[in-house]
Amino acid sequence: GTNPWVSWIDGRRYLWIEEYPQQLDQTFNGFVFAIIGLHDYSQMTKDPALYTPARNADVLALLRGGITTIRAYTPTFRNPGTVSDYCLAHHYRNPTYHPVHIWQLRYLTLITGDPWFSRMADAFAADVR
Repeated sequence: GTNPWVSWIDGRRYLWIEEYPQQLDQTFNGFVFAIIGLHDYSQMTKDPALYTPARNADVLALLRGGITTIRAYTPTFRNPGTVSDYCLAHHYRNPTYHPVHIWQLRYLTLITGDPWFSRMADAFAADVR
């Protein structure tokens, strides 16, 4: 409907999970923390004594969609030579969140096994040396 919701699909058909759904500002750290939460939940839904296979499949679809989006958009948050953007709506550069973004990219490497996230974390880290 017209009410704010925590997830939405953008014009490029990517799934977003919003920290601030009233604004749809595409906040990096909030989105990645949501992905981490979905990953944790996906581990729980593997237990057939507690969850149905369909429930686990739904959770994995959201998790994969979120990871795909953050992989596609991470370069957009990067500002070579300075700190990353907090969100895409305002391109606000907050030095407090830059190390959080680096940590999150490293964590995404661990849960996905995709070395691309590690390379991005290294690039973000090099931007503020």
